[in-house]
Amino acid sequence: MAGLHNKSAIPFPFPFRRFPRLAKSPSWPDLMNHNREYVKMVPNQSAVPERTGMMSAKPIEKTALVNLYNIGGKDFLLKMIDNFVAQSPKRIASARKSLGEADLKAIHLIAHSLKASAANLGAIKVQEVSERLEEMASIGLREHIGESLDRVEEILEEAIQSLQAERELWGRETAPNP
Repeated sequence: MAGLHNKSAIPFPFPFRRFPRLAKSPSWPDLMNHNREYVKMVPNQSAVPERTGMMSAKPIEKTALVNLYNIGGKDFLLKMIDNFVAQSPKRIASARKSLGEADLKAIHLIAHSLKASAANLGAIKVQEVSERLEEMASIGLREHIGESLDRVEEILEEAIQSLQAERELWGRETAPNP
């Protein structure tokens, strides 16, 4: 796997125009050092997520936000947060409607979508409960889905509050030039 540290080793046409920070990085080690500098910007952040049992202790893992920042910059990060905050409650409402119609396939797809969005933004608790909801819908445990939706909604409110606070911080901050 030699040569994976440079852009010429990417086996498909990567859209560097959409991700200009990656186009500027001359090598993988430089990109890793670049990431470390931005992780230092986030106070009280550990590299390994803290877990208590199966649920994460923190509503948001800030390293995910730093990774999104490194991929597309501040505007990209803020758009991702705004999209999650706007769309997640609509997804829960849609899942409740699908539960009333006994459409488990729709609930499965909604839970999968919510799980992926939460993972991108570091909302680990939402991701974990959404994954359980997805599994319940896929095996047909209809009687427990309503309770699980209540739990997702409760955790989602906490995650949205944390993300809105992070959005306010990232919106005000001017990041150092790499």
